[in-house]
Amino acid sequence: MFNYLSVVCLWLLLLSRAGAQAPTNRLPGNRFTQPVDVNFQYLVDSTNRLALGNVVNHQSGWQTIAGPAPMLILGFTTHPVWCRFTLQQATDSTHTYAFELTNFYVDSLTLYQPDSVTGWRIQHTGDFIPFVKRNPKTRYPTLYVTLSGKKPQTCYVRVLSSQHHSYNLRVWDQNTFVSNRLPDMDRYVLFTLAFIISLFLLSLLLFMHRFAVLRAYSLWGLAVCMCSLFASSYSSIIFPTSPYWAHTSHYVTVGLLLPTLAYYVIQACQLSLYLPRLVWLYRGFGGIGLLYVGLSFFVRHPYITWGLIASLAIMMGFTLALLIALYSGGRRPAIWNVIALLLLSPIYTYFYGRNAGFFTGSFSEESLRFVMLLSTIAEPFFVVMMLWQATRERIRTADNLSLEQTQRENIQALDKLKTDFFTNVSHELRTPVTLLLGPLQTLHSRFPDNELYALMHRNASRLQTLINQLLDLAKLDARQMKNLLAPGNLASDLRTWVALFDSLAASRSITLSLHQNQDSWSAQYDADKVEKILTNLLSNAIKNTSAGGSVKVEAMYNSTGVVVEVHDTGVGIASEDLGHLFDRFYQGVGANRLEVGTGVGLALTYELVQLLGGIITVRSQLGEGTTFRVSLPIQGEVGQPVPSENGQRVNHYASSLSVDSELMYESATLIGDALYTEGQISADKPLLLLVEDNDDLRTYIRMILAPHYTLLEAKDGQQGLAMALDTIPELIVTDLMMPRLDGLDLCRALRTDIRTDHISVIMLTARAAIEDRLAGLETGADDYLTKPFLPAELLLRLQNLRRRQAALRTYWQRTLINPLSESIPAFYEVPEQERPETPAFLKQLYAVLEQHLDEPEFEVEQLADELALSSRTLTRKLKGLLNVTTRDVIRDYRLRRGNDMLDEGIQPTQVAYAVGFGSLSAFGRAYKEQYGHAPSTRKG
Repeated sequence: MFNYLSVVCLWLLLLSRAGAQAPTNRLPGNRFTQPVDVNFQYLVDSTNRLALGNVVNHQSGWQTIAGPAPMLILGFTTHPVWCRFTLQQATDSTHTYAFELTNFYVDSLTLYQPDSVTGWRIQHTGDFIPFVKRNPKTRYPTLYVTLSGKKPQTCYVRVLSSQHHSYNLRVWDQNTFVSNRLPDMDRYVLFTLAFIISLFLLSLLLFMHRFAVLRAYSLWGLAVCMCSLFASSYSSIIFPTSPYWAHTSHYVTVGLLLPTLAYYVIQACQLSLYLPRLVWLYRGFGGIGLLYVGLSFFVRHPYITWGLIASLAIMMGFTLALLIALYSGGRRPAIWNVIALLLLSPIYTYFYGRNAGFFTGSFSEESLRFVMLLSTIAEPFFVVMMLWQATRERIRTADNLSLEQTQRENIQALDKLKTDFFTNVSHELRTPVTLLLGPLQTLHSRFPDNELYALMHRNASRLQTLINQLLDLAKLDARQMKNLLAPGNLASDLRTWVALFDSLAASRSITLSLHQNQDSWSAQYDADKVEKILTNLLSNAIKNTSAGGSVKVEAMYNSTGVVVEVHDTGVGIASEDLGHLFDRFYQGVGANRLEVGTGVGLALTYELVQLLGGIITVRSQLGEGTTFRVSLPIQGEVGQPVPSENGQRVNHYASSLSVDSELMYESATLIGDALYTEGQISADKPLLLLVEDNDDLRTYIRMILAPHYTLLEAKDGQQGLAMALDTIPELIVTDLMMPRLDGLDLCRALRTDIRTDHISVIMLTARAAIEDRLAGLETGADDYLTKPFLPAELLLRLQNLRRRQAALRTYWQRTLINPLSESIPAFYEVPEQERPETPAFLKQLYAVLEQHLDEPEFEVEQLADELALSSRTLTRKLKGLLNVTTRDVIRDYRLRRGNDMLDEGIQPTQVAYAVGFGSLSAFGRAYKEQYGHAPSTRKG
């Protein structure tokens, strides 16, 4: 026990002696370009009475600051702090160094350096020393120290600061200090930036003072800029001979932060409007700041300064809580005002909290000041520009009359609502139109003398035209319709389009005529849109002209374009209706109209003329007729070739009337006479799954397909997917928009399931937009057919898909039996990069068969287990892909691999067992049946 106590006492004695010695800092021998951080010890003089002799003999209580970047972070104290350190040169020469303390806020610094003559050499610096009397003249407390020889010298420093004790001690080579540090370029950069920002804020205050938010922010920004300058010891530079005014100006700028910030918060958060009681609270904070400014001229106690800083921190914290409360309550100040408060609050809270000693922190003094400088520089530019932008927008909105803006937005919203309505209605109408046109055309073709069928078909066609017009209007509103120019002969097209109305005019005993000043007019124009304009005007003219009247079309071509006039001798248009003639769905108030229209045709005509850059006008008198005049900027081209077929341009409208009719008639004939010769593809009807949620349309499609296919029906995508997985059909016809699971998701599910990824899918839908087509094809649909559709077209598309499936089946069968280089018909002899890619399922199947090639007992059940399928599903899958059974696939693959081995020169006996045949005889029989010769005759 005695030995243990002896060891402990000895260790404590050595530790106290080690702590009593100042750390030795060895300086580089040559001139060094970077400062040396000094390791030192410090002692707080809590009695305020320690002299140098007491400190030198004081051996306990010293704390050591050492490390790569030794920094004292003591926080706020009113007591003097003594520091001691030892310097040692590396050479015997005499050299002068600059000793620097990195803190602006030092009231006085006294350096005691040993001297062989006087005992101690004493030097003073700090804020209490006028700037002109400092040597050297720097913002940081700095003194020159001269060392001779290699003998270590222990120096003492007494530091008194009414702010805080957070600093490093550094030693510079004098020449480096004079050339690098003494010019203090940071001072000029900071001053320049603060000066520029202040000028900007003054300009903002001068020109935008009538806006309270900008005025308040300008005052606060100026206070921040001035505080940043004076807090960086610029007050000593501005008042070089008066420490009193240097300190007072610093305290005044700090005190002004509270009233200016309080004023800014009141204006930015609109407290006078939302929370008027809090205005007095912030006025109280501002009053504290103004009181501090007044006291700064007479009293300079550190506790007063820290009381001001505490008030500033409390106000910032309360302001942040206020912002959160305002945002939660729905009264949200502009975000740039919030950023203005948030940007500086954390930085200043950290800076003053660390200096007050609440926590130590890890940032160096210079790093922290640099961050504060950046925040001060960035905030005015960032925030003020956003404030200016917001204010400018408010001014512009007020100048442009907010009521008109609101009305404009309401009109736009209403137009969008109508566009969406037209699109949705047209989608819903296309399904019943499909159910009308197809059957009616079939009945009308079979019973041409039945007037009822003709009437029904005529009105169904009219409904289809109306739907197309509504869709065109929706596209125009959405700005999706473009002016698509193409070369053509406009004079010839006009003759064709007018001739289409000859029979209609003759049936009503109306004379229809066309007069043109040119027989031919080659130009670039959008034939589809010009056709719609003319046909709408002609239809409207004939509709409102009595029997015995006339409709005359005149076309005048000139160098600037073409002018088309449609004149009728009809009932005319009342003057009160002329101003609304091109409004959508406007039907007029006149009772003498022969037929009441829908109000869509003329509105569409007007929109199309505007799209083409033309002008349309109308003249009319009751009882005398109406004249529509259309001017279009279609300029003729000399020598421009005109696409033609048998000397005439094939136009969209002609095809829509004649070709569609021919197709409908053909579809009726083909349906009645059985379009397919089923023996060309299969002796049995192929299995087809029909997925359609509309019962009537599903019934109609069933009538079309039933003679040619074995049908399964599902009323939505979810049921269709379940039936597809259960039955593995050869073809699927599905609608796009369905409940529970739409056509896109159904197609996507089919393509991602290995059991159904080979099934051909036709998407049948009323959505005709190119985006919908692309979406359907991207999900894996093989074809896309829009409603209303022709029965013949549906049957032909299904037939083409079956032919393609049959061709692929033949190809994959042959590649299963023979290598790609043998026995492939010339139809399949294409470059390898152009051959159909082997399906992923077949690749997996062949890989499993290859893995179990030499196992005779590996049959259908084992193969299905390896592929995670039931044997029934596997058989249907292979039937759809290869049109063979699972057992045949296993046998054919073994024989093909055996054929490959024979080509390599392997003996038939070895091949028989290698490919899973139990005996040579069984292999020989199967091989001869497949390839027509015995394996022994195969030449390797």
